[in-house]
Amino acid sequence: MSRTTLSPASRGEGETDDDFCSQPASDLSLEIMRLRIAAATMVLCALFAPVLSAQWIMPCAEMTPEQRAKIYLREFDARPGETIKPSLLILGVMRGLPNFIPATAACSAKWSVQPRSGATLNAATGELRIASDVPYEHVYTLTAIVEGVAKPLTTKVRIFTNEGNPLVGRWREKGGQEISVLRFYADGRFEVVYRPLETRVDYWGTYTQDPERGTLDLKVSRGNTIPPDMIRKGTFKVDEGVLTLEGIYLGTFRGKAQPKKHVFVK
Repeated sequence: MSRTTLSPASRGEGETDDDFCSQPASDLSLEIMRLRIAAATMVLCALFAPVLSAQWIMPCAEMTPEQRAKIYLREFDARPGETIKPSLLILGVMRGLPNFIPATAACSAKWSVQPRSGATLNAATGELRIASDVPYEHVYTLTAIVEGVAKPLTTKVRIFTNEGNPLVGRWREKGGQEISVLRFYADGRFEVVYRPLETRVDYWGTYTQDPERGTLDLKVSRGNTIPPDMIRKGTFKVDEGVLTLEGIYLGTFRGKAQPKKHVFVK
């Protein structure tokens, strides 16, 4: 290949193909590496799209006791009036399924929930319907007693409202910027992913927000790639499904500076 051509989404503002090809060799190598990683990610997504959209099921009868011990439940953030449909999940047991994609463990279970007020539970399936008047920040504990599993499995269902915390959910940055995932949880945790690669998260931590004043404070706990130039305090606004962060800088990734104002959509 004698010439590398950037797609419009990959070019910087005002950058031409000639500008790209005239970069210093070191910069060019980094850019080629970045493009290769992005291309590999797109290939993985294309290959595993059917996996992600379909439900891979591991029959309980085909699982060893050691495998059953790995069954887990994910946590949920839910609004009043919503219905939760939990699944028994397991990683790394299905042939042909990547280790970072969970399968559903088809095991029978008996479900229970505490407290019971404001929740309607199907004890056979675990489906949980939240009443519309359940208050903000209420927490349910959902328990499953699974066949062949020694200890009960438990998970949390945390109730939030758009008025109390409009940040909760998974966001992606608009305009082809670097932040692929910015996720806020109802329990005060957040995660940042620049480029998705399996289950890798670049950095994570806790946050405090005030919806009336529109202030946000991010505190990084740990990470795989923690930007040294991050600005963690600023303001936010959520309007018709668009999240705007001002004054907050989520960091420079691989030498590419981010905009001083981040705009995300769900």
